[in-house]
Amino acid sequence: MNRLQAMELFVSAVREGSFSAAGRRVGLSPASVSRYIGELEAQLGVQLLNRSTRHLGLTDAGKIFFQRTEQVLHGIEDAEAAALSLQTAPRGTLRVHSRTLFGIRVLSPLIPGFQKLYPELKVELRLSERRPQLREDEFDVDFQIQAAKDPGLMLRRLLRSERILVASPDYVGAGCRNCASRRTSPATIA
Repeated sequence: MNRLQAMELFVSAVREGSFSAAGRRVGLSPASVSRYIGELEAQLGVQLLNRSTRHLGLTDAGKIFFQRTEQVLHGIEDAEAAALSLQTAPRGTLRVHSRTLFGIRVLSPLIPGFQKLYPELKVELRLSERRPQLREDEFDVDFQIQAAKDPGLMLRRLLRSERILVASPDYVGAGCRNCASRRTSPATIA
């Protein structure tokens, strides 16, 4: 027996005044509704309804159970609605960490457009060169140059980056003893 479904059928039968009407709402026969409610009563060990051919009446235990169950079902509906509203429109605070240069040059210019798309979402951007502990430092997102070692984190590559060392020949040569004898022209590089 699905306990939640039995509770919903019980509340519906009380509101509608019959097993037939409650069954029609969910596509069940009156006998199926009666069986669900009977199993619920057996599980609780108490009679909830006084049944007659023309009338359903609540017992004292049924009145209390109806009131409480109705509150529970409203609470479930509210919880579902709250969860769905977050799916359609994110809200709250998104805590983001990034290295300083990437945060200033790439992320900062993107934040105003992001907040126009999601006006109920506040972005907190923190910049530093230290690698944060996401859970302990309470960050939701961290932009990193290399993959994190924590297997519990979700990773996604956003872009590739190459590092190229660029310097003038004089600068490179000045720091190297006997480099002049090792210098080669581009044509002689193998």
